[in-house]
Amino acid sequence: MGTQVKDNGGDPRSPINGRLRGLFFMANNVNGEPPPYSYFGPRRIQIAAGELLHSARNLYFADFYCMKGRRHYVILVITRPGSHADWFCQSRLVQLDITNNPFLCFSMGQLYTTDTDNFDVEVFYTEDLNITELQIRGKASMTTVETRGQGHSTLGGRRKDTSCSICNP
Repeated sequence: MGTQVKDNGGDPRSPINGRLRGLFFMANNVNGEPPPYSYFGPRRIQIAAGELLHSARNLYFADFYCMKGRRHYVILVITRPGSHADWFCQSRLVQLDITNNPFLCFSMGQLYTTDTDNFDVEVFYTEDLNITELQIRGKASMTTVETRGQGHSTLGGRRKDTSCSICNP
């Protein structure tokens, strides 16, 4: 899977919009398992977090927003130390401790969100991934899941709700 330029979804002032390349992964899970549905289509690729964090260990906060006053989203960026993406993030985003932050934790080879009742965490991973190799090594799996909503992302991204009192204080 090759990285793609971040769309204009979320806060229009987010410095990664249209400027940083990556792959989006949803980090939310319950008891170590992702939800049985997806808003982005019927095929789910699940990758062992340790594989993502093996080469990309720097974590940055990029965005907090909601759409139409519903659940809030946090976008975190994971970069390979010393990469162009890492340099870009160091100069524009707040760096977080990958093992101690308010949004995401890494335990027993999996990434977990800290509070799935109040927000969803999306990880923007800035490296290409060889999915076939990961599947052969047993570090990635592909499954079919129930689709909810429109079943794909919105072309160009969805803007945050400008009337929300939580993400627009």
